[in-house]
Amino acid sequence: MNGREKSHMDTDSLPKAGAAKIIDARLFEIDSLPKAVAAKIIDAKLSREVLVKREYGSFLFESYMSIADSAAGLENKEKIAEEIALDLMAKHAEFYSEMKQEELVKRKSVLMCGKGSRLLQIDMCLDHGVESGNEPVMSCKDCKPENIQGFGTCISPIPVKSPEWTHYPFLNSDGKYQCMPVLGKRWIQNDSRIYLETRDEGTVEALKSGAYLTCIYGGVITVVEVEEKEEEIEELLINIKSANIREEPGGNSIKAITKDQILIKHSNENEVREQYEWIRVSYFENFEEKGNDENINNPDLWCWVQGWIVKEFTESVSQKTVDKSEIYKESKSMTPAQQLVNARYIYSKFKMEGWTDNAIFGIFGNMERESQFSPAFLEKINGKSDDEKGFGLTQWTPKTKYTAWKNEYANGVEDDDIDCQLERIFYEVKHETENLIWDKDRHSSRMSFQEFTKSEEEVGYLAEVFMKCYERPGVEALKERKSNAQKWKRIFGVLENLTS
Repeated sequence: MNGREKSHMDTDSLPKAGAAKIIDARLFEIDSLPKAVAAKIIDAKLSREVLVKREYGSFLFESYMSIADSAAGLENKEKIAEEIALDLMAKHAEFYSEMKQEELVKRKSVLMCGKGSRLLQIDMCLDHGVESGNEPVMSCKDCKPENIQGFGTCISPIPVKSPEWTHYPFLNSDGKYQCMPVLGKRWIQNDSRIYLETRDEGTVEALKSGAYLTCIYGGVITVVEVEEKEEEIEELLINIKSANIREEPGGNSIKAITKDQILIKHSNENEVREQYEWIRVSYFENFEEKGNDENINNPDLWCWVQGWIVKEFTESVSQKTVDKSEIYKESKSMTPAQQLVNARYIYSKFKMEGWTDNAIFGIFGNMERESQFSPAFLEKINGKSDDEKGFGLTQWTPKTKYTAWKNEYANGVEDDDIDCQLERIFYEVKHETENLIWDKDRHSSRMSFQEFTKSEEEVGYLAEVFMKCYERPGVEALKERKSNAQKWKRIFGVLENLTS
C-alpha cells in the first residue's frame, strides 16, 4: 500500500513502525522526505550506458559507466564510490549514536505545568502507528484536550478569558481555579530529525523529552519523565452501580456519573480515603466542555479519560467464553457493558474465520455506529415499513437484502439470529465475485473483501475502507467510526493480556 513502507530504522527504542514511517531526514540532508525505505545513496550519472551496482554495508551505490571505460578508469570510479559510501555510513552511525541519547515521548509520559498543582500523564485517542516500549510515540502536534486534560488547579492569579472557552475556569471549594489549559498548536522543540508520517496530519516531528508547550494562562508545560518500565498490567472492569468518577480519590470534583460503563483499571494505583478504596481507571467518553453544546457530539473529542472510582462499585469482566444464549438482542440503545458481551462473541467468530485483529476492529468501528452490535437493531426512521429499513449488525438496507438471502440459505432461522448474520458476512467474502455488496472501487485502496479480512493496516484506516466499500451510509460519521475502532482495539488488548 502507498505510504505503508516500514522504516529503515532498527533500534531498541523503536521496535515497530505499524502504519507510520520514521524517516532519518538528517541522513539525506534535504527538507523533503525521501520515498526510499532503505538507505539508498544514488550517485550522479557518470555516463548513460551501463548501470553498475555496488553494495557497501547497508548502502546501495549506483552509477552509470561506459563499456569503453578502461579497467583503470573503472577501478578509480569504484574507489571514489567506496569512499563516498564509507563517509555516508560514518554519518549514518553518528546519527544513530545521537538518536539513542534522545528520549522519545510516549503515551503515559509525565508532564508538569509551572502553574499547575499536580503532574499528569500525556494521553492519546488515535495513535500514529509507531510504538516504543509497548506505548505509542507522540508527535509535536499532540497538544489537544484529549492529550492534556488538566493539571489540577491553576495558580494564575487572574485567568485571562480565552476565545477558545465559553466561560472562565471555575473556582473550587478552596478558592482555586480549575486547570482548563488553552494550549499552542504544537510543542516547541529543536528539530528532532525524526518524523512520523501519518494519514491525518501528514509528516510531523516525533515529540522529544526536551520540548515545551505554552498555555494562554501563563503556564509552561514540560516533560519531566519518560518512564522506561515493565508493561503495566491492566484489568477490564464494569461499574455495576451508578457511581461518580472523580478527579481525585475522595475529591469533590466529579468528572462523570456512569453505570454499566467499560473501565480499564490501572494496576497498583489505589488509595483508601475514609472507609472506601479508590482505584484509578480510564473510561471512554465524549470529552465535552461543560456548557458547550457544540462539543457534545464531536467525535474529535471522544477519548479515554482518567479518573477515580470506588472499587466496590465495579466488578471484573468475566474471562469465560461468551455463550450465544448471553447475546443481547435490542432494537434500542445498548449500554457499553451489553455491547462488550456481543462484541466478544462476534470477535471469536471472526477469529475462527482467520480475520486479523485490525480487520475485526475496523468492522467493529462500523458495527457500533450502525447497530451497537445488536442483531435485532432496526433503523429508526419514519415513513418506511420495517422491511424497507436498515436491519441487523451492519444495517442491511433494505432489511430484505438480508432476509431474502437468509430464507434461501437458512430458512426457518430467526431474523435476529447472530450466527446467521455473521454467516452472511462470511458468505460475501467467499462469493465476492457475485458483487453482493462489497465494492472495492469505492475506496482508493481498491482492497478486495478477502484482502480486507487479512489486512494489518491501521484500524482507523480499515474502518474507513469498510465504511466506503460495504456500508456506504447516508451519514458517514467517519471520525466516529475510526474512534470506535481504536476504542475496541484498546479494550480487546486488555482482554488479551488477561487471558494470555
